[in-house]
Amino acid sequence: MTKAAQLGLVNSSALDGEDVIVVRVFAFVDQLVWPGKKRSRSEARAMEPWQSLAVNAARDAARDTATKMDSILWITPEGVEVTNDFGAHTAFVLTHQRSNFVAVPIGEWIAELPPNLETIFHWPRKILDTTITAQDTEIALLAFSTIPQQVTVFATSSTAFNEATYQKVQQHASSQHPGSAVRIIEHQTKGAQSRWFELYGLPDGGLVRRPVDDISLRNEYGPQLKHFGQRPDRETK
Repeated sequence: MTKAAQLGLVNSSALDGEDVIVVRVFAFVDQLVWPGKKRSRSEARAMEPWQSLAVNAARDAARDTATKMDSILWITPEGVEVTNDFGAHTAFVLTHQRSNFVAVPIGEWIAELPPNLETIFHWPRKILDTTITAQDTEIALLAFSTIPQQVTVFATSSTAFNEATYQKVQQHASSQHPGSAVRIIEHQTKGAQSRWFELYGLPDGGLVRRPVDDISLRNEYGPQLKHFGQRPDRETK
């Protein structure tokens, strides 16, 4: 960080999330030596053009709403490129397969920022984190404000919801955020082929369960889903 500040990349007295990403990428490229090149680590040196491009691209990615959890910052001796999905990743590799390049998982690095530094990114805001009990089963609720007047609730349980459980989760979220539409995504911790299901209540009764793939949720909610990895599985009492 001291060296990055000396080069004018960041202000060490007022670091924000973007600056943390810039420093991390700078620390990486500062130690990177391309094949066929020689450089002493202790030698004082100015930034090379490709290093400046990498640092600037990292800051831009931290501000870009197109950045996703799976976004990659590709660095070559001639320049840089950011790709945001598997198809673009593959295209870059095929185009540069005879060249030197490195891949920085910029989306994951941004997602790893600690609390209070995630504001640089476009993840939804957490508005509820609690546990309720329905039919003798504990259900962990984590809710986010997504689009205006909509609340998305992740409900984690060891067993699949029935209609009564779904209604209790719906009612609890609605009571906490009256006037908002409630979207419920069930997270089953045991015995499910898919980890995530979006739930819909039918007008005449009954419940529809639509599988949701993990990549889509990661791209939409990013580091917020780490809350689920940190929680122990809820067991039926």
